[in-house]
Amino acid sequence: MQNSIDFLTQYAAVHTVPNTRKPIRLPPRHKILPRWCVTTAFRQRLALNIAVANLLLFFSLSNTLAATPIYKKKTIDGVMIFSDAPMQVEGGKFKRTRYKASYGRPVATASCFGMNRTKLAERAARYSTHINAAANKYQLDPNLIRAVAEVESCFDEKAVSVVGAQGLMQLMPKTAASLGVSNSFNPAQNIHGGAHYLSKMLKRYKQDQTLALAAYNAGPGAVDKYQGIPPYPETQAYVKKVLARYKPAP
Repeated sequence: MQNSIDFLTQYAAVHTVPNTRKPIRLPPRHKILPRWCVTTAFRQRLALNIAVANLLLFFSLSNTLAATPIYKKKTIDGVMIFSDAPMQVEGGKFKRTRYKASYGRPVATASCFGMNRTKLAERAARYSTHINAAANKYQLDPNLIRAVAEVESCFDEKAVSVVGAQGLMQLMPKTAASLGVSNSFNPAQNIHGGAHYLSKMLKRYKQDQTLALAAYNAGPGAVDKYQGIPPYPETQAYVKKVLARYKPAP
């Protein structure tokens, strides 16, 4: 830009406009660019606005950061690498491990942004008929189904997690297919599929809700391997959240 202005200035000094014979005059630089754009005060205001924007972005992401475990590793060069899953060295490089084999299945946290108890209750009320029907069919406490749906998706029938789990009860596609669920975004199908799977886990672990919930999150293979709740931060947090929200029906 500066080179262009200098060139035009030199050109105007020796050339004239055809027919008019009047020399081309460029406006002074301060008329092209407002003087306030280059002052120290402007630069300070700009830096302050950028800092405020960064703070707002940080706080908007705080819920996600708090809900998702953060793992870190330092390379031999002293560089710190962060990930939402444990990392392992493969071929001399750090790689993110698969979610189920490492720390459990993350829930659909994005569906819970901006929610409070009143909004959650309003959402839950929409699905009471389906929840009660599934509870009767699979002999479950309807409040346990509600607690799972709340933690999994905050009762968002269109929820999709970062690992691809879908719907109110966050069914993975393969799990949904094995349960006969053809459309995980259909509330009735999803709730019945989730309740069916939960009832199978309860039967497998002799009605132990802690182990059944751990298996719902991380899979029964992980529970069997560790003979209890797997040492995965995501799974351990998940079991605590569901049980904290579960109030047995009278």
